[in-house]
Amino acid sequence: MEMSTLIRYRDEIEMVMSAATSTQVQSTVDQLVDQQEWELLGILLLTGLETAARRMIALLIEREIYEPLAWGACLRRQLRPPIISAAGGGLGRRVFRDIDAEEDTAGVPEHILADATEMAAAADQQREAAQQREAQMDRDPIRSYIVDQLSRHLNKPEAREVVVTIAQASAWEETRREAALKLANHKPSVQALLAEGRTADLIAISNATGLEVVTGKTAQGLGDKLSELQQAGDMEALRFVAENHPDASIRAAAQQALS
Repeated sequence: MEMSTLIRYRDEIEMVMSAATSTQVQSTVDQLVDQQEWELLGILLLTGLETAARRMIALLIEREIYEPLAWGACLRRQLRPPIISAAGGGLGRRVFRDIDAEEDTAGVPEHILADATEMAAAADQQREAAQQREAQMDRDPIRSYIVDQLSRHLNKPEAREVVVTIAQASAWEETRREAALKLANHKPSVQALLAEGRTADLIAISNATGLEVVTGKTAQGLGDKLSELQQAGDMEALRFVAENHPDASIRAAAQQALS
């Protein structure tokens, strides 16, 4: 995207990023769609307000422009306040401030001071760990919304390609799994990938679901093309069949093909 695009649409970008009214946001998004600024829309999906993001998704789906949706499903995250490190503050400072404030008392014994220091350090570490865990739990609803909307158009190759990408490239495990499950449960998509010889994609989708039943079905589909896999020297697919096919004789045949 050319840098001049940012200048040209600076007012529209500000509108999408700010707390504008729903009518203003809708009008702004409609304008960007009418101008076919697909790349800009994909980027705005990353950080735009939820109202604007949903409008973008609806219009992109309506226009059958699927590729920009991959950005949102793969990279968008929940907006949250920044993590404030507990290091150098918190309980530790309060403990020492309380001890230092006791001017009329005798000096604090070293063993008590050591215990207080250890308690303060442990409390700070626990607080920081809790904040890190909270940061890793991302609940932004737009990623799931994108996958759900795209899954209704899996019969269209362009939409299917985006979901295949999301299942492998989303930064969020739950989004990868959701996309993979949509594909695994859509028989025409699985058959299309098998027909195109896209074994690596099928294996990645199977792994992303985390379900043994999907793994077994994927191995069965690949096992039906065992001779083709052997001729192509597709070691990854042969290994997958050898490890996961429910039929012991097919597993043995795949293992023999490997060796």
